[in-house]
Amino acid sequence: LSAVKAPVNLSSLSEQGAGNVELHDIVVNLYDANDSVISNADGALKLSHETVSMTASIARIRDVSITLEDTTGTPAEGFRKVKTTLSRSVVSVRGLLGTLSNFDMIVIPANLVNIDGISQDTEYTIDLADLLPQGLTVAEGSSAVTVYVTVEALVGAEYAYNTSNIVLTGEDELYLYSFETDTIPIRVRGFQEDLDLLNVNASVAATADVSNLRPGTHTVKVAISGPIGYYYDNTDSLTVRVSVKINEAMTTTTEEETTESESEGESSSGETEESSGSETETETDTETDTETGGGIEDTEPTSETGQEKEQEGEPEELQAEDQH
Repeated sequence: LSAVKAPVNLSSLSEQGAGNVELHDIVVNLYDANDSVISNADGALKLSHETVSMTASIARIRDVSITLEDTTGTPAEGFRKVKTTLSRSVVSVRGLLGTLSNFDMIVIPANLVNIDGISQDTEYTIDLADLLPQGLTVAEGSSAVTVYVTVEALVGAEYAYNTSNIVLTGEDELYLYSFETDTIPIRVRGFQEDLDLLNVNASVAATADVSNLRPGTHTVKVAISGPIGYYYDNTDSLTVRVSVKINEAMTTTTEEETTESESEGESSSGETEESSGSETETETDTETDTETGGGIEDTEPTSETGQEKEQEGEPEELQAEDQH
């Protein structure tokens, strides 16, 4: 004889529901060292009690999921968290129906997994019993779960970003903006396999604020944004040249006015020349008339003068003749 046991049919217990259950007349069996029932048909062994009674506390069991809310802190410089995994994702929880029916998940708070400053893979052991509401317990096995945090070192790479892709904000419509270089360097950190696939000119956006810039050369900062999973370091400053925009409409109007002025000048010159020519012709005609008229006028006075002289001369001759 090695043991005395009173087997209980669990299905009969579950039929009675959760709570305290009393069972009576449970038959007692005798077992040898091989855990085999000893036949006591001949009554060689005398028992003080052929049956026993028991009181059992019956609780329901339910499988609930385990999840990690998040982690707190940041890894050491040059590292980033890759992933977090749990040693198991489900646990069996026991409790009364009223409590258990409203509970289906154990959430591990972020403050229990602090990864601040870590530079290698790290494990965190969490006791689930501390996270269960009152009246619930872990049904079987250990209540511990392990959180594995994997970190990896980042690598950096530098890319040439076309300045033609930079979007300017705060532009003034009166000015033109140009860059002194065709590209600027952009430094990105991430996993090497990710960096090999990154096309900065196609997937990275860059902006520069040129508000209140006046004509001349200025240095501005460039803001970078791009796909998640990468870390973008500050870029070099961008040199922007601002110049006054030439208004084509104003230029056209000015040219037309200039052309009209030149045309008016030519017309005025032509009229002046024509007037001058007319005056010259008039002066010439006047001179001709004057000369012609002058000859007539000069002839008559000359004749009169000769006659006067002849008339004045006659008395002299008469006087001479008288003297003779």
